[in-house]
Amino acid sequence: MGVQQVENDPELTEEMLVQQLTEACEEQIKALWGTSRAHENLFGPLDAEREQESDTLLRLRKVYCHAIAVTSCPMDEWAIHAMAPDIRAALAQLKTLVRDGVCAEVHEPGERDCPMPRCFSTWDGLLAPFSHPTSVVLMFYSGAGGLRKDDVRCLSKLCSLLFGLSSCYASVLDMEALRLGLPVEEGFSDTAKRANPLELLESANRFLATE
Repeated sequence: MGVQQVENDPELTEEMLVQQLTEACEEQIKALWGTSRAHENLFGPLDAEREQESDTLLRLRKVYCHAIAVTSCPMDEWAIHAMAPDIRAALAQLKTLVRDGVCAEVHEPGERDCPMPRCFSTWDGLLAPFSHPTSVVLMFYSGAGGLRKDDVRCLSKLCSLLFGLSSCYASVLDMEALRLGLPVEEGFSDTAKRANPLELLESANRFLATE
């Protein structure tokens, strides 16, 4: 690891940036864990099939299972390889719920410029190399699904994906709790937003732009 510094922030070295991105990923894991625990508190044990369950609750339960798997992975240099398949599977369920629930609630009927569907497509593209590794892919840097170390790129990508997962999960859970009239002391999405790593990710992008 070198001493390369971030443009417009000369005191932030690569080593410091890696440390901050690791801590930010850990914060996303905590937020995701908190949302999954709140989900369980609202709807009871979620690790067993039920006789009758709406499509939304079924999809949310699948998201819960994948979220628990993500939060169980150690936060090390191989974390994105371990987490990627479950992040991707959870986002696949959330895509339908966000499109048919959150977006339908927020936007006017017929409105077509909602950015969320594009976000899901982008996330899926980022996760695909990790979910279906090949011998060629594994020769790439870790940020592109390979095994060669590229800490800043890899951690910034993981941090962004974890924030996307946590935010979408929390937003859908908020919507469903509201629809069912369940008591919620604080919005789950508000909790997720407090862990927003946008500023740090911008610093990482500036660093990567100077390479």
